[in-house]
Amino acid sequence: MNLQDNCLNNFGLSFVDEFRVENIEIINILGEDRKVIYFDFYQNGNQEDLDGEEEIWIEGIGSTGAIGP
Repeated sequence: MNLQDNCLNNFGLSFVDEFRVENIEIINILGEDRKVIYFDFYQNGNQEDLDGEEEIWIEGIGSTGAIGP
């Protein structure tokens, strides 16, 4: 596997090959209930801390941080 093909990289320093759902909650945004999905980053089965980076998806809205390539 070519690490450059992984779903997130930090200028060649950190690589993530998997997102795992950490938590799902439902919150009300402008009168609509939306699922909010929180992800953790993993590389080779080990959880990665990417200097506070987080990936959160909001149903019907999208990602709060734009997913990597």
